[in-house]
Order: sequence, then C-alpha cells, then structure tokens
Amino acid sequence: MSVAFEAPAVETVAPVRCRVGESPLWSVAEQALWWVDIEGRALHRLDPARGVSTVWSTDERLGCIALHADGGFVGAMETGIFHLRPQADGRLDVTGLASVQHPRDGMRFNDGRCDRDGRFWSATMVRDMSLGLADGAL
Repeated sequence: MSVAFEAPAVETVAPVRCRVGESPLWSVAEQALWWVDIEGRALHRLDPARGVSTVWSTDERLGCIALHADGGFVGAMETGIFHLRPQADGRLDVTGLASVQHPRDGMRFNDGRCDRDGRFWSATMVRDMSLGLADGAL
C-alpha cells in the first residue's frame, strides 16, 4: 500500500552558497542563525530580522561551532579546538584552546555540539571518505 505524501515547501532564508554548509546554531540572545562552511573555510551569520548575512574567513576548515560562555564560539578546526570571536570589522579573533594530533594526514574535525552540562563534544574524520578508513575519534 502506498501513502500520498506532500513535501513541505522549502524556503531560502539567505542568498548564500556554501561548499559544505553545516552546524546550524540559533543564538537566542542575538536572534541570529550561525553556521559553518567547512570547505569554504568560513563562519556565517544571518540576521533574519534585518535580512543581513555576514561571513568571516577562517585559516582552517571549521567543522562545527557551539556558543562559548565568554562570548563568541568554541570551534573545532583541523588542528584543534579554538575560541572564535567574530569582530564587526570582518576580522575573526582566534585563540587556541586545545590542539590535536591526528593519527594520519588529511584529517579534520567534523560534527560537534555542547551537551546539557556545557561540555563540547566533537569527532574527527578522514577527509577523503573514499578511503574507507576508520581513523576518526570522538
């Protein structure tokens, strides 16, 4: 038996194209949507009330973000975990919090979030998924 299904309408909220857009995060305090473009090496922000989209470039692939208690974000990039503070002038202040030694070249952080106790969890992965290597870790 088949069941009729009507797909919900899709609405574009920002005219932004990302190579690999991930880690959407709503900031209640700012009433803004934040996300990363991993392969585009960028942090994005959308202010839907004003219809303004802003982007900050990163030196490394940024896999995921979470709100930081001191403002800004915790971000997991290729070489570790960082405190990211976007500035109004387009600069992104980046401070290292913890470095990582991957088991092989060609790895990066990917998905991550804070748990309800405020601990940041993130996992690593081999960038070339066609290799089928299980070298990633939580």
